[in-house]
Amino acid sequence: MKKSLFTLLFLFNTLHAFSGEMSWSKFIDSFKNKPKENTKTPNTIQKNLKEEPNKQINLNKKDQEVLEKILKKNLNFYFSFGYTYGRMHYSINAPNSLAQESISVGSIGFRATSGLEHYFRKHSKFGYRLFSTYTYSHSLTIMHPQIILSQSYGGGLDFFATLVKKKTYHLRSYLGFALKDELLIVSDVDKMAIITKSKKNFFQAPFRIGLIVDFIGYLSLQWGFEIPLIKNTPFTYNGYKEHFSQNWRTNFSILVSF
Repeated sequence: MKKSLFTLLFLFNTLHAFSGEMSWSKFIDSFKNKPKENTKTPNTIQKNLKEEPNKQINLNKKDQEVLEKILKKNLNFYFSFGYTYGRMHYSINAPNSLAQESISVGSIGFRATSGLEHYFRKHSKFGYRLFSTYTYSHSLTIMHPQIILSQSYGGGLDFFATLVKKKTYHLRSYLGFALKDELLIVSDVDKMAIITKSKKNFFQAPFRIGLIVDFIGYLSLQWGFEIPLIKNTPFTYNGYKEHFSQNWRTNFSILVSF
């Protein structure tokens, strides 16, 4: 009895160990999924092996042709939208007083641009673009409950050059300037309302520099940096002498070309 019990346990352990490697379903599937004999001739196999890398090469060539077709256009239209961040400085002098209130804060907002790009025919790596732009930014000071709003619209001119040419992307740099009409609104934040304290329209001419990455298709990414050429704008509002300056502004945008 003990011998037969030991034999049964031994067989059970053996079957359990075997089942961990080969289950019944795997055993049946091994017959269902039995590989068929390869009926292809050696010449056919060798031909397929040669065609596979050729297909990949053809796909890469098509991608390259799409990008070259877009970038070789003499003239195309583009639209961009993105976010901006910058630093601004605002100061105010009370009438008949030497006391000055000065605020330096960061500003965030968005920017929309549309324009035309033109590549030179004889020098396809170089070109220029004419554009119109609109920018909105605002800031909220922490030390003093005050909101500074800034809106600007205008146009400009950029010159660009292709720095890197790859199969899947091109890298360009641009340099230019813009002419803008900017509206500044300074408001105090009260417990119950926002009270506008001053408004001012002034002319602005920022110097622009940045990078553009063109991908396959019609999408591009742009990072730009702007430094205003007119930094200090003095004006008087309700007897208060005020000064405003936009120190610098950076932006990150997505471009769509047509």
